[in-house]
Amino acid sequence: METGEIIDMARKVATLSQGEVAFFEGSVRSIRAERALAEEERIAALRALSDHAAIDAVIERTVEYPERWDSTDVLEELRHAGFVREEPKQRISFVFPGGHSIEVFGTREDLGCVKDHLRDAVPGIACSKGA
Repeated sequence: METGEIIDMARKVATLSQGEVAFFEGSVRSIRAERALAEEERIAALRALSDHAAIDAVIERTVEYPERWDSTDVLEELRHAGFVREEPKQRISFVFPGGHSIEVFGTREDLGCVKDHLRDAVPGIACSKGA
């Protein structure tokens, strides 16, 4: 809304009686509550979609034209859909005495815990860098 339109609206509201002001304020509260409920319902529906359907819905809602792409809007919609950024997964290799080995993937913190537990449980185990 333009500043001039807001000023015009303020002038109109200023001429209202106390009863009209109370009715006006109640109407504004009601409209805001309806909008908040609609937004909650929209987000719930978005979260119920499959990943690909959610991404399609996000793109449809946030991208009018390719030159108007706004990643902030897309990220906000993805968060509403329940998407979260995870720490990148890392890999660490463990070589047991006797030559058998395994590779484990996980977050740096998880791999650090696995490495600590295996070192305590298996004397002579070797591991690659990573965690």
